[in-house]
Amino acid sequence: AMVALTGIALVVVTSSFDGIEIGKWQQLVLMIGASSCATIFIMGLLHGDLRKYYEKLAIRERSALREARTDTLTRLPNRKALIEDLRAAIKNAEAGETQDCLVIADLDEFKNVNDTLGHEAGDALLKIAASKLNSILAPDHGVYRLGGDEFALILKSCDLREAAKICANVQDELSGSHTIGTKQARVGCSLGISEIVSRSTASDMLRRSDFAMYQAKFKRGSVSIFDGEMRDQFVRRAELESRLKIALSSNSGLSTKFQGIFSREMSIVAVEGLFRWHDEKYGPVPTDEAIAIARANQLLNEISLFVTDRACNALGPLEEIRLCLN
Repeated sequence: AMVALTGIALVVVTSSFDGIEIGKWQQLVLMIGASSCATIFIMGLLHGDLRKYYEKLAIRERSALREARTDTLTRLPNRKALIEDLRAAIKNAEAGETQDCLVIADLDEFKNVNDTLGHEAGDALLKIAASKLNSILAPDHGVYRLGGDEFALILKSCDLREAAKICANVQDELSGSHTIGTKQARVGCSLGISEIVSRSTASDMLRRSDFAMYQAKFKRGSVSIFDGEMRDQFVRRAELESRLKIALSSNSGLSTKFQGIFSREMSIVAVEGLFRWHDEKYGPVPTDEAIAIARANQLLNEISLFVTDRACNALGPLEEIRLCLN
């Protein structure tokens, strides 16, 4: 009887645990003998419930992983998904398998929609944009929401010329007036394109496409391609970002200039403090460019403190002169 029960337990264990560590269970049955075979037999009978439990657990895990890659508002893949897919596209480029392009698309005047029509209207507009992007692009292309009013596209097996044609179509669809309930929301669209190349990182590709997109915004809603000329501008911008951080930490090449503000009687009533930067390599950096670099790198507060400190030191003895900082 003991041998029979032990044999039954071995059969139950072997058929119940789908080959997962079966050897350990079989060994356990033989060691403890029939006295505990009834317990093991019951465990086998309970395995059906355990199987269902682990199946549900696996489903939840897959769902959690899917949600981690999905934007909650538009239900598009999010930045995390984009980074993963970009890395795969770069590997394909290194293997010489496909030529893909990365596009960053930004909705111009979106802030105005939020400010005038409300954030609910802005959210509705983002959903409309996501739906249009999905309907415009072929199924093998990827559509992602980066956050805010920015979207990204991975265009598969597509050169820069073909990518520019696709982006022109995207711009036509997204630019203009969109109906949201009883209201109309008008936006434009600026797009930056870069070719996904080998020996690069996902961060490199995002910076290049983002740089091209901002060049497009300067042209008021256009499509820009990250080409050789833009690459030179990109390198200059990257170097200036690094050099501005060094300049702020060492106070080298930075100065505050003053511009008088006059009354109707042409007497000075105040002075305006102005930030100036003279870089050793690039010479005088235009103030607009310097401020744009500072804003992109969260350095505006440091510049404000620098200008304020220099201005107060210079104008401290002049008690009747007001100081304006912009």
